[in-house]
Amino acid sequence: MKGLVTGILLCAGFPGFAGELGGILVPLESKPSVPNLKLGGGRVAAPDRSGGQIEEKDLVAVLERELSAQMGLTGDLRLSLTRGWPVLRLGQDDRWDLRIVQLPPGGLTPTFLIRFQIESGGRVLGDWQMMLRAQLWKPVWVTERRLERGQALDSGACVQQAVDVLRERQSFVPAETDLSLYELVQMVGQERPLTWRDIALRPLVRKGQIVDVTFKDGGMNIAMKAMAMSSGGAGDAVVVRNMDSRKDFTARVLRPNTVQVSF
Repeated sequence: MKGLVTGILLCAGFPGFAGELGGILVPLESKPSVPNLKLGGGRVAAPDRSGGQIEEKDLVAVLERELSAQMGLTGDLRLSLTRGWPVLRLGQDDRWDLRIVQLPPGGLTPTFLIRFQIESGGRVLGDWQMMLRAQLWKPVWVTERRLERGQALDSGACVQQAVDVLRERQSFVPAETDLSLYELVQMVGQERPLTWRDIALRPLVRKGQIVDVTFKDGGMNIAMKAMAMSSGGAGDAVVVRNMDSRKDFTARVLRPNTVQVSF
């Protein structure tokens, strides 16, 4: 196999191929066999097979598509090689397939190792291990101005921007999130992507508020006013106080300023 791949690249005009393999192309025939991964389909046809050769842009395009599918990635995955890829010339059959043999051991990171095979004309042209650089761009919420702790959020306080979520490795708030349901739990500076650590669900009932209480007993409903002694979101259990008897009881949050007691 090594002789086959070496011969192909020597014919392509790379006489120093054998001495330059280094970290660009690492034949793995002498390494232990690794079980083939079967995630989301195995082989992906090259997007561009013109000229009967595999250029760097062709290889990168297929790796981006296959990694996204096998790792269930959302967003725009952009890969680049840490070292150049010599053009790999094919035989009479210019169709080729790429199969990922081993996904990144530590998951997707800004720099990772991957192993793959390339096949053409019913034969394996080579088995490579390669270092790649990655960016994963996703739309997230980014602040337009400084936001203070306790401030209610809405789409007017933030804008949607695409950021490389691998670079900062933060748990960013996706752009599809309804910000009106949240508030700030800490100050966030201007033009900073929001993270899940910055926000929390906005309470529908707050401690000290006068709330509507409904009592549901079968088909009978009774309503009264009470004071909330704790805060909570939809479905949370909160303590409320009867303002006449001064007795506390537990109710469940239904909607803003409304709780319910069921018997």
